[in-house]
Amino acid sequence: MTDAARERTRRVLRIALSSPYEGEREKSVGLVLQLLQRGGLRLCDIDPSFGTADGELALRTRARLAASYQVSFRSREEALFYLQLFGVFAASSPPPVPGEDQSGYVLTCFASPDVQARLDAAFHRHTPRLQAALAAAQEQALRDYQARRRELFRAAVEGTAALAAREGVD
Repeated sequence: MTDAARERTRRVLRIALSSPYEGEREKSVGLVLQLLQRGGLRLCDIDPSFGTADGELALRTRARLAASYQVSFRSREEALFYLQLFGVFAASSPPPVPGEDQSGYVLTCFASPDVQARLDAAFHRHTPRLQAALAAAQEQALRDYQARRRELFRAAVEGTAALAAREGVD
């Protein structure tokens, strides 16, 4: 890549990182990636603030553009809660893709870093309330289970006693 081409790529990179317009940043990121590929260069060759392993995700993140990210959860309910919040904070983004790994439930999301930060803050702020509501729901489910179990056992005893009484009369 010639010095002129490098300088052009640097100028486009500056636009990608500093433009106040999202559409302009999006186009500039695409052009930077295209120019880097054509010149056989990496981001760190143009801007030393990028690491050697940094690629499109790092560029999109620094340009404040939507990017794919994964979030892990301890429970299915936490994942569902995050999914509900995602619908509120990132309604225009594609819906997250659910999955599972060895650590639990995972959502693969696509949103801007600003939306991700607001979403994560809301999730962490409201998670204690979610945990309290889940604990109350579990206690109610156990009470309901015990009441239903007693009712079914009482019906079984009464039904068997009624059968025994009829057989005893015959």
